[in-house]
Amino acid sequence: PNAYLTAYRLNKSRESLGSTDMSIAEIAVEVGFCGASYYAETFRKFYGESPSEYRRKGR
Repeated sequence: PNAYLTAYRLNKSRESLGSTDMSIAEIAVEVGFCGASYYAETFRKFYGESPSEYRRKGR
């Protein structure tokens, strides 16, 4: 259950990264992470790049 929830949150965050100008920290809190650093670390483990790298590539 925890892995599913994490994957769901990360997927929702990718949508926000691609469609809003919200900061990484705002997105992290919006999708349920306790902080931007933990969110970025988890994002990198799942996708192999940081949220800012993902956003920069404009996916």
